[in-house]
Amino acid sequence: MTRNEDSGMVSRSFEYWKSNDRENRAFLRLSTQWSDKAYQQTWDEAEESFAAHFDPERHYGDEHVGLFEDAVDGLWPHSYAWITEASVVKNASRRCA
Repeated sequence: MTRNEDSGMVSRSFEYWKSNDRENRAFLRLSTQWSDKAYQQTWDEAEESFAAHFDPERHYGDEHVGLFEDAVDGLWPHSYAWITEASVVKNASRRCA
């Protein structure tokens, strides 16, 4: 069968791939959207928590970074994004095989 998407002449494999591709793109978009909000909220909470007990005699001023790191168990946004993208690649290769 010759693939002609405009006329609706496509294989089941193509339709399956297209559906999987749409899901993967939605997963990446939504994961990025949700994680960006959650990371920002966690950062803001770390800053607020630190500001509430900041003492210039005892603190350097960047201790909120450690509070943030503890709150996310060391999973920084760039690492989260890399793992998410890698999972999409793995999902796409598994489903198309």
